[in-house]
Amino acid sequence: MTKYAARDLVLTITAPVQTGLTSVASTDIFTLTAHGYVAGDAVTFTALTGGAGLVIGKRYYVIATNLAANTFMVSATAGGATFDHTTNVTAGSVAKFNPVGQVSALGKAGSQRNLIEASAYGDAWTDWVVGQQDGNEMDFEVELDNTSTGHVAVKTAYDAGVPTRFGLTMTAANFDVAFPALLTKWERGGDLDGLLLGAGTIKILNPGVTDTP
Repeated sequence: MTKYAARDLVLTITAPVQTGLTSVASTDIFTLTAHGYVAGDAVTFTALTGGAGLVIGKRYYVIATNLAANTFMVSATAGGATFDHTTNVTAGSVAKFNPVGQVSALGKAGSQRNLIEASAYGDAWTDWVVGQQDGNEMDFEVELDNTSTGHVAVKTAYDAGVPTRFGLTMTAANFDVAFPALLTKWERGGDLDGLLLGAGTIKILNPGVTDTP
């Protein structure tokens, strides 16, 4: 198995969901009041009326072109070309992948802070979610910050008991996946090097539906 040491693994979650999204297909420009996005942000559309060519649940990346307080454009890859959709979005919602925190431990994937290895199903990072069995539960711990957007979103998702999309990213190792999952546990964990930890469990859903750059 391939292992990568001394590189940070970060858990992300799609939140908050922002409504009121529209677009003009001829320019591929989206309008959303005070969206708060910056170039490079990963986002996903959670609902769309119109927007042919766009896929709900897929990751897209905000680009610098036509980026303003109330407008943005997306690419299918980080730093890539504008993604072309062919019909106007007349109503929709979108959510950003916000960091929950640096992962200190990740069960069943041979991963922990500063160390990650490919799953037993193969060394290709794109196989990681596919390698998880449908309904497989996986424990994780992250540095705790109850005031962060990501932590608030995790608590909200746990309380609601509804599936959401998570991501795991380790930039230096070129590991970057997004997947649908249900949060089945979220509580205060232990501590690591003086840092409090949040402990949770995610149940991976439809593991064959992966989304990698």
